[in-house]
Amino acid sequence: MPNFLLLMLMAWAPWLLLGGGVLYIGVRYVRAVEIRSQDRAEIAALSGRVLALEESLLDVRAEKERALDIERFAAELRPGRASLLDRA
Repeated sequence: MPNFLLLMLMAWAPWLLLGGGVLYIGVRYVRAVEIRSQDRAEIAALSGRVLALEESLLDVRAEKERALDIERFAAELRPGRASLLDRA
């Protein structure tokens, strides 16, 4: 009788190990696919944030250019204003 149990164990052990290995690889594959889908969603969200930052950077650049134009205009007015004050 012990020989029979040993033979059954020897017969079934490779199949059980193979089934366990296939199950393990399947679970790992499913988890990898889930992680990839999460990564894609995260990349899409981050790319949206990058686009918003680029737009705000362009707005800041435009405001800076407007401020520089105002400073140039004020600098052009100052010499003319000083000559008007000298006349009075």
